[in-house]
Amino acid sequence: MALAQIIIRWRYDFVLVACMLVTSTWLTSCAIPITYHDAATYKNLTDLKAEAVMLVETFNSKPLAG
Repeated sequence: MALAQIIIRWRYDFVLVACMLVTSTWLTSCAIPITYHDAATYKNLTDLKAEAVMLVETFNSKPLAG
């Protein structure tokens, strides 16, 4: 009976540690922001996006008759 209790305790400890590792990995990955641009580059890209959208909208307009 003692061996069965040791095996059950080992499985409980293994599952507990595995859950702690998964939880800590998940929390850490949610907390770290991943960015490839600094603040100035991000601002420039968002400004250019608005300009590009306005430019694309002009493609849908009919050409002026001359």
